[in-house]
Amino acid sequence: MLAIALFLPVLGGAFVYDDLILLENNPALDHWSYLTESFTQPMWDMVDDARYRAGGFFRPVSTSLFLLLHKLGGGTPWPFHLAAILLHATAALLVARLALSVGGTPRLATFAGLLFAVHGAHAEPLAWASSLTYPLATCLALGSILALCRHKASRAAFLVGLAMLAQESALGIWALLVGTIFVTWISPKGKLKRGLHGRSLIWLLAPLFAVWALRAQAFDSPWAGMDQRLTWFGLELREHPFWEEAALSASLFTRGLEFLVFPWPHAPFHPLRIEWGLGDSARFLPALAGAALATVGIWAWFTRGRKMPLLGWAIGILLAGFLPLLRSSSLGQFPFEERFLYLPSVGFCLLVAAAWARLPQKWWATLLVPSLLLGAHGTSAFLGARPWGQEESLFRWAAEASPHAMLSHNELGRVLLTKAQKLPEGSPERTALGEEALASYERSLKLDPDIWFISAVDRRQGNLGLGDSMFVLSDFGTAQGVYRKILTRWPDTAEAHAGLARCLVLQAEQHLGKGMLSEADSELTEAISAFDQALAITPGQIEMIFGKGLALADLQRFAEASPLLRQAFQSNPSEYRFTEALAAALFEDRRFAAARTVLAEHLAAHGNCPRRGDILTTMQQLQQQ
Repeated sequence: MLAIALFLPVLGGAFVYDDLILLENNPALDHWSYLTESFTQPMWDMVDDARYRAGGFFRPVSTSLFLLLHKLGGGTPWPFHLAAILLHATAALLVARLALSVGGTPRLATFAGLLFAVHGAHAEPLAWASSLTYPLATCLALGSILALCRHKASRAAFLVGLAMLAQESALGIWALLVGTIFVTWISPKGKLKRGLHGRSLIWLLAPLFAVWALRAQAFDSPWAGMDQRLTWFGLELREHPFWEEAALSASLFTRGLEFLVFPWPHAPFHPLRIEWGLGDSARFLPALAGAALATVGIWAWFTRGRKMPLLGWAIGILLAGFLPLLRSSSLGQFPFEERFLYLPSVGFCLLVAAAWARLPQKWWATLLVPSLLLGAHGTSAFLGARPWGQEESLFRWAAEASPHAMLSHNELGRVLLTKAQKLPEGSPERTALGEEALASYERSLKLDPDIWFISAVDRRQGNLGLGDSMFVLSDFGTAQGVYRKILTRWPDTAEAHAGLARCLVLQAEQHLGKGMLSEADSELTEAISAFDQALAITPGQIEMIFGKGLALADLQRFAEASPLLRQAFQSNPSEYRFTEALAAALFEDRRFAAARTVLAEHLAAHGNCPRRGDILTTMQQLQQQ
């Protein structure tokens, strides 16, 4: 109940950031066939976006749940948030149940479950719909551990297999289960022995082979996608890249432990400072601390876990949860994110509860300590989840909390430009939003790539945003120059070709108004070529098809323009600008009946159209024609 009550405000949140491409605008989620197709391809292949194709992510159980939730809510975000809250509440119950199963008292188990329910590190994975994979995998992983504790190896194998197909972080739990069996063999007198035998190991090998086979088929590689890297972080350019990456992984372990202990302040994106090398204390000391803590943890798990099952499972889950995260190259451009701590926090909460249970039975230990811990973590979780409700609040917060992440400023600029483009041209509100977006993109481009890790994609998006801001501010000449400069470095950027084409069309319209016909014809011809290049890179983009149709219509090439404008109209008959452009082209081509039909179809699709009276008048005039 506490887990549900704390995160109930999340239900009103919108889709943000990766949710837009993965959950809201993902055509794969419209088809029931994806329930089986998700088991045959990498996770990000379903969005058909090259930026997300690498990384080795294969999560068919999670993506199948995405499809079911998408169908349940008709593409709205509330089912995803509701599922996250209910899974989190279930995980809190399983934490308490695990504590009871391995010898903890009801008092200890209750505190462990309560602490997990409110832990401050859970704000991001509960508030961000795309992070649903983490509570899902954690519930399955905890179920597998409970099954093994009850000597049901087949059920443990089945659940840990599902967990590994839900989120890669569960790979560490499989290793923990296998390691637990080996430890009990080494020490037959250990308390963890009780019923574990060789058949348990055979059962646990089955899901590993099954998951590996599915991944190998999906990635068409015997390495099963494990060889793919999202980024090198520039470490391959260092003198000792292996040790640099090992130091980064060890320092991430230290940072994760710090955030589990004190989850504040929250930040959505944590950029990597690449100027630090092995010789810098800022990198060396955390790496040394991480390696030492991991060594102590492994020793304690191996030596104490056999006699103290609760301690053994707590340390084991904590270490196993971090194990897949130590391959920093698979974590994307932000190697530390709060959602990565969801599974390790299970072990942390069990450890804290075990330590609390050993305190003297005094009022301050019984009431004050848990009240302070639960209050502090609950406050952290509640405040950390609030900015995730809407995109603008998220990225305004990100720009302040993570000012050295280029993504923070780029995404804020994108949100502001989207708002600006919905306002009338020349309006003060549109200008103010355009100027704010321009300033945001300028801040992103000022970040030093020699100090902070900045991906090529973010650098390109920052420059595109600069051009788009100029376009919204009607500075078409400057915007055109920005787009041309982008294309000299990134010639396959469809957005830059399209942006250049739009600038040329608007400049041509200005020249047509001034009677400068030759200049206008030249600009429109170049614009059509730019639209063609954009469509060759990303076929089927309606806005680019529409733009090309407008350019052809301006050149009086109505026979070529009409099919393109009709394609845009058919994609959304209720969109007035598509309707107006097609009807105008058909009218100029003296196809009056066809133009009248288009207007009628628009009214049928948009019954409460504010221009209904004018459209009906136009339809009468077309009927007379």
